[in-house]
Amino acid sequence: MSGGGHRGGVDHLAILVGTAQAWAGWSADSWSERVAEWAKVADHGGVRWLSVRPVGAGEAGDTVAVAGPAGAAHHTRVGGCSVVVDPADDGRARLVAALAACPPSAGDAEVSARLNHPAPTDPDLIIVVGPDDRLPASVVWELAYAELVFIPVGDQELTADHVEAALGEYRRRHRRFGGLD
Repeated sequence: MSGGGHRGGVDHLAILVGTAQAWAGWSADSWSERVAEWAKVADHGGVRWLSVRPVGAGEAGDTVAVAGPAGAAHHTRVGGCSVVVDPADDGRARLVAALAACPPSAGDAEVSARLNHPAPTDPDLIIVVGPDDRLPASVVWELAYAELVFIPVGDQELTADHVEAALGEYRRRHRRFGGLD
């Protein structure tokens, strides 16, 4: 189920930054300031939902429990933008759990709703911090419907300006959703 955006905009933006292991080492103050900056840009750009997740578990591919600055998944608001910070780094495990919670007759919309809760839609745009040679393990289902923008900076270097540039790039794209021109 695609979020589809509103008036050509982004309803749901996901930012994938750092690994679960890196999140555990970030200071709470620095982390909160960074997420607040990204959320302000998202709100100013008309984004209704911002999800922040780690890119994945790290080089070894091991899933780790995160008790760092984000702690357990939490939800807040910045202006008109709802912000969800979720340390879940294994998209396959999230997808399996969402499918297990659905009745056998569930369609895409119900799977999507369970997977993205509390956000009502899949991300329209996913910002991936790091190189563009590897798809993130923290999102599996979402990759089918989202536009991807890779920002080749270090995890600690993602700024509000990067987020604003990614939103602008999204708006310039022509989305065909599998159709032909």
